[in-house]
Amino acid sequence: MSVSAKTEATEGSINELRNFFTTTIRFSELGVKILEGEPEVWKGDWLSLVRGCVFIIVGTIEGSELLDRLAAYKIAEEMEKRKISSLVMTDRYWWEVVDKHGYGNSPIITVGGPIANSLSDRVAQKLGLGKDSTAIGFREIDGQLIGYAWGWLAKDTLYAVKIFISSYLDRFIEEAIKHKPEIKDREILERIERLEGEIKKISTVGDLRRLEAKYKKEDFVKILESFRIVLEMDRMSAENAPTEEFLDKLSLLKNYTEGFSDKLARQVDEFLRFMRVEQFEYLDDAYKKKVKKFCKKLVDLWISEFLRDER
Repeated sequence: MSVSAKTEATEGSINELRNFFTTTIRFSELGVKILEGEPEVWKGDWLSLVRGCVFIIVGTIEGSELLDRLAAYKIAEEMEKRKISSLVMTDRYWWEVVDKHGYGNSPIITVGGPIANSLSDRVAQKLGLGKDSTAIGFREIDGQLIGYAWGWLAKDTLYAVKIFISSYLDRFIEEAIKHKPEIKDREILERIERLEGEIKKISTVGDLRRLEAKYKKEDFVKILESFRIVLEMDRMSAENAPTEEFLDKLSLLKNYTEGFSDKLARQVDEFLRFMRVEQFEYLDDAYKKKVKKFCKKLVDLWISEFLRDER
């Protein structure tokens, strides 16, 4: 929950932004559900499906469409990875339907500054910020959970969104689930099933569902997500993968494993330090063996920590 009147978003290069915000727009799980349910879905309570989303709001001017919408889709992509549905829409349409469609209790993230985005302008007023401010974080405003990421210049906003994704998104999702439990209730079992399916394709660790008896469903999802990330990194260690991808996954892994295993947390920190110190852009042959060793250690440690009673 951070607010800053001084931008953190001026360092780095255009190439860094280009690399981070290069994204692929895919069918979302919500989109697939609607397509599978056509035409009956439109005759029923389709709005109940949409109300379970996190709404990501951008402005309607040219700069918003060109850059802020791209940033919003990057947030949506990251949320989809975490099996949370989201929907990007303009501020103008948001104000038109928020009451009519009953979206007033849904969590939202507003992208783009107060000059370009009227929702950001409202948030800035609530936070006592000027129109040239930079704001990154989330908080409850008038009973609604609102995330925000913007800066004075378009580049500042892109860096603000990058920071929001790396430092705030997971905590925002946790709060969103508290504010709107149906986000969790409807998705949680599907998420577990999908994760198990993904893990079974690349691992033979046994029946992971037995772990569910030891952990709450929300914690069980975090544990499965952590193992999926560990396995993905193990696969990446054999490829010429960008270092940035490892750093992103390690940061995410750290969030998912926090509070579950001190040994695993220490190993993740050690891996992070190694990747940051070396500062190579891509894995080359000289470093693949070292990275592979770290990944194998994480796989073995995860199995030891979470499946030691199941083996």
